[in-house]
Amino acid sequence: MQIEFTGKTAIVTGAAHGFGRAISLAFAKRGASVWACDILGDELAETQNLCQGTSGDCRIRTVDVRDKKAVFEFVEEASAESGMVHILVNNAGGVLGQVGRPLEEVSEDDWLDVFAVNTSAAFYFSQAVAAGMKTARYGRIVNISSGAGLGDAHGTIRMDSFCTDAAMTGSNQHFVPQFLLRAFGHGKKKSRRIFVLDKHDGSVSE
Repeated sequence: MQIEFTGKTAIVTGAAHGFGRAISLAFAKRGASVWACDILGDELAETQNLCQGTSGDCRIRTVDVRDKKAVFEFVEEASAESGMVHILVNNAGGVLGQVGRPLEEVSEDDWLDVFAVNTSAAFYFSQAVAAGMKTARYGRIVNISSGAGLGDAHGTIRMDSFCTDAAMTGSNQHFVPQFLLRAFGHGKKKSRRIFVLDKHDGSVSE
């Protein structure tokens, strides 16, 4: 079955390579207006180039997903044309060079940076699109977390496991009731057709 996204605006974070690039391209091929962001400008431009010639389009912005103000500005810009963001894919993440480091060697700043990229960023983006999705009673949020931390850490900290598997799963338990609460209007129950999905994937090597 071929699902089309013509007329839909989709934000994909961490879109400079890997899953984010593939997701952006898939949406563009199916007609979506894709807004792709990352901090890696050159690689992000290549994602945009790959989307050329598809039935949709891809616009790119360099965004530090740890910066709440920058996230909200990006979402506002992406929403301006169609009035809302229909689909959000929280794909940005990573361990920022912390793979294999013993727990006691990880500094507070390193920990906070990794947590911000993997967890706070998804919260900021979800918060930024929430009002539009609730008003439209429609939306799709996909939180992609890593399955890499589920294996044997061999005595080292798997920070992606802490940040994405546990924190994002807990966040989803909060997001879902927020979006699926029924609202009352004109004497009838109107269900919000907003779905939140947490997808666990493995690590990617390129």
